[in-house]
Amino acid sequence: MAKKKGGGPSIGLILTLIFFVLATFIAGTVAYFGYSEQEQFKADAKKAQDAQKTAEGQYREERVRKVMLRIALGVEDPADRVLLVQELEPQRVHIKDEYDKMKRGIIGKVPEVPDPKDKAAKPVSAFNWPLLSMTSKEIQTKTEGGFDADTAKADPDVAPALTIPAMIGIYIAKAEQAVKAKEDAITAKDNAEKLLKAKQVDKDAIEKRSRMLWPRSRASWRRNTRTWMTPSRLWLTSTRTTARPRRRPPRHSATPRIFSRPIWTK
Repeated sequence: MAKKKGGGPSIGLILTLIFFVLATFIAGTVAYFGYSEQEQFKADAKKAQDAQKTAEGQYREERVRKVMLRIALGVEDPADRVLLVQELEPQRVHIKDEYDKMKRGIIGKVPEVPDPKDKAAKPVSAFNWPLLSMTSKEIQTKTEGGFDADTAKADPDVAPALTIPAMIGIYIAKAEQAVKAKEDAITAKDNAEKLLKAKQVDKDAIEKRSRMLWPRSRASWRRNTRTWMTPSRLWLTSTRTTARPRRRPPRHSATPRIFSRPIWTK
């Protein structure tokens, strides 16, 4: 009987080893990719949550800015006022930024009005918004008793002293008054020019009449002086009334030939 050849591994052991190596490689590869996909899924989920949180923050920011604009224009609803009070503390930075932008847009064009809380106090800016300057404690005190739509509608602190359309109405009224004053001034100027022109016409007529009558008046004056301005009267008028003349002029009807005419005439 022949003996078996020894020293070599059996075929079954080799096949088992090969299968084990391949199975281990495949299992490791699948586990690696499966774990990496899980990490990717988690990263994507976290990224989506961050994006959702950012979108919600932007939505709340834009919503509160829109509410502020509606309140400033005077077209808000009571719910808008409630929302502004609720979002004041979380969105204080964005609310202040929006308020500053509004003030920069209307700087130099805001009138002053009496303080709604104290009429006897110093006038305040028409765009003064008391709610925006309140602290967290003051907001909490305001809302701790309940702050619904009716309360917000009656609260003067939630809105500025005057809305933008109301301020525009004030300036429109001032512009209309200025235009009316200008028209009245132009009318008064025209009337004054007409009156001055009429006076000038009257003055010219008077001067023309005076130039026409002056030669006649001068001739008449000369005739009158010949009759009553005698030498004796000339002598009396040349002396002082308080002093007594030394010698009276001679009383005779016939005057010398040299005094037959006034001495100042040619």
